[in-house]
Amino acid sequence: MKIFLLTIFLSSSFVSADMYQDLEISNQLLATTEYGQKLSWTVEELKDVENLISRFSDESLKQVWYGNLILYSLTANGFGNQPSKGHCLIAKQSIPELKDDDLIALWEMNYTLYGCR
Repeated sequence: MKIFLLTIFLSSSFVSADMYQDLEISNQLLATTEYGQKLSWTVEELKDVENLISRFSDESLKQVWYGNLILYSLTANGFGNQPSKGHCLIAKQSIPELKDDDLIALWEMNYTLYGCR
């Protein structure tokens, strides 16, 4: 019985640690993106965001933030302006990270519409 209780306690500690780590990463990402207000992005800033996303333990959070990263990459120079080669590369590498086939198809279409090849 003691082993069972110890296992439950340790498991809940790890779950909490992962949850707190994900919360910390989310806060860092929100601050980096200026809470959705950031309009222009350098390739290095996007790589930093990509690095933070890869540290999530929760797959749903990864999916949401990869979608955001693709949007930031394609609109890094402002809406209507073609992204640089570096921005396009980050978007191209991030699209396969999505697990939803419909989202992948949508972002692949947007990738082309924004002038990335």
